[in-house]
Amino acid sequence: MEVFLFLSISVVVIGCGDTSLFMSPVREPSRVTIHTLDDGEVLPHGASIPVSLQFSPDPDGSPTVVVVVELFDADGEIIADSEFETESRSGELPEIELPILPDGVYTVRFSILDGEENIVVVERRFFYADGRYAIAGISAYPPIMDPDSAGIVRAHLDVPPASDPYVRWYSGSRVIGEGFVSTGADTIEIQSPAEEGVHPIRVELIPFVPESGSVVSSVLVQRSEIVVKRDRDATGAELSPRDSYYSLLHLRGNFRDDGYRVKSVRAPRNGDAIGAPRVRIDGEVFGYYLDGSSGIRLDELVLPFDDGVLSPFSFHIRFLPYEFEGTRRVFHALGDDPGSARIEFEILLRDDMYGAFVLSYLDVEYHSEFVPLQIETGAVSSLVLSLKPGANGTPYSWFTNGRAVGDGTVPLALERTESAGRWTPNAGVSTIGGADGIVAIVDEFGVFFRDADKLPAADADVFSNAMRAQYGENFVYAEGFESDAPFVDDARVEAGSLVIPAGSTVSFEPFFFDNEALTIEMEFERIMPGLELEFFVVMTGGRRAEAAIERFPVYDVPSPDENLSSDDVEIVVDSEGQVIVVVVHATPELEFRLDEMVLNSTSPAGFEGLVVAVTTETEVRLRSIVAHRTGRRFATPATQ
Repeated sequence: MEVFLFLSISVVVIGCGDTSLFMSPVREPSRVTIHTLDDGEVLPHGASIPVSLQFSPDPDGSPTVVVVVELFDADGEIIADSEFETESRSGELPEIELPILPDGVYTVRFSILDGEENIVVVERRFFYADGRYAIAGISAYPPIMDPDSAGIVRAHLDVPPASDPYVRWYSGSRVIGEGFVSTGADTIEIQSPAEEGVHPIRVELIPFVPESGSVVSSVLVQRSEIVVKRDRDATGAELSPRDSYYSLLHLRGNFRDDGYRVKSVRAPRNGDAIGAPRVRIDGEVFGYYLDGSSGIRLDELVLPFDDGVLSPFSFHIRFLPYEFEGTRRVFHALGDDPGSARIEFEILLRDDMYGAFVLSYLDVEYHSEFVPLQIETGAVSSLVLSLKPGANGTPYSWFTNGRAVGDGTVPLALERTESAGRWTPNAGVSTIGGADGIVAIVDEFGVFFRDADKLPAADADVFSNAMRAQYGENFVYAEGFESDAPFVDDARVEAGSLVIPAGSTVSFEPFFFDNEALTIEMEFERIMPGLELEFFVVMTGGRRAEAAIERFPVYDVPSPDENLSSDDVEIVVDSEGQVIVVVVHATPELEFRLDEMVLNSTSPAGFEGLVVAVTTETEVRLRSIVAHRTGRRFATPATQ
């Protein structure tokens, strides 16, 4: 038997006592209990309402009961009803078939007449919806929050494309945010507790809100936790180690400076807001959104001075720029200590993503040229500017995402003696963004000032750190030649490149790997005639073979249409191992890549790695070399 609700033109009146629609059900003492859908349940089109009765033993009870079912709209108007008689025994009743209804919020009321006086009434509100409504999960940004810091939580919803559901957020029993998805309520800003620990949070998805504006609770609830921890180590793309940065802001929902200056010179730890910077996420980037006038202010000149002399440093910023017009300020620092030389430093970014800096010292301004930084609006980039003041001028280098994109020298000459290791604070103000500033999300800022030996230095590992972050556990080796330290053989480092003289050979560190594919990428400034690559096997125990297993000439490609196909060369070393080398010639950007090298080591006497050597008949400049695993592994005979 099926029970249908029929359209009604009048309210069915039964002896309900004081029970009324949208109030808590009133239950007189009765031997019958009604089981049906949960309050706030979502029913898809075509669904019916389950109902069952449970009777407690009562020898004097009536053998039958009367069931009255009524359906009301969101305003409390009855739109359908039905009445039927059933035996007084526990079990499921026929499901209640609903009439054709528009999407919305409805209430179903079940009334049981047990004999002539005992009545049971149960009301349930439900959502009638076309399509799926679900919460796929909750994400917190950052995943681990600092105490008493701003963060963002986002509900990942699975809802029909044209829908506009309502979302309500709770911390404990307290509502901390709510609204329609169209207003962005699926993502809210929160303030983490001051105490460390795990703090619960939950979100409720409400498919519809009646025109009356009364929000009905839903069964669609997802629970999660906010993890709060202080003084945690840097992770992912965050800058480290903190002792190498004079100033270091991870911007984890606060302006806390974790750099050396705070620990050593007892500078104010927290920066201050300029305007109203707010935390924001774009994709997976979390940071502070600067709107062109807002920014972050630090009440100190955050450039490093060793015994009163400006030291080498690297300015780091990770940001996602948006479109703007004209030339905007990325960073500005102004010293105003009467007892020291006046200094001003400014980094500028044009709307075509060309960058430059201005350095003023002793009232003389030094301007760098604008160079293309290879930054795109709407994409996250890590920008580094390294300056190395010296007696013959101040050379500088730009890096974007670890790659060198420009260099030069400004004629600021500073006589430097051996490092005294006395890092002195300087009064002044340093600003990220601010007036006439960039429009961007900024999520990392730092001023690198000393190496692992605690000596004054610019960051010499910009490229290798970027590659390590990019390839993770597949990283093997990287060198970007940022350091001026002597290299090997006759080669020298100059302006961010390894200069290999004519008629010489340079060998790099061994690349160790086992039964897996390895990619080696080498970027030359220009590929000259007479350039060859040699590959030497490194045997078990680290012994390098005396003779190269193969030599490959490298050719310049004058146009994109010429010679871009790869040469596949298989070299059988012995019956237990093989090396496969794929060489792709220069791209239009003159980047040479060894796209894949595979070493299959299958015995204790096999191979551990390769050494790559560069031989050239004319002087060449190598900008970078990186080796990483592809993630592809090869079975040994024992496991095949």
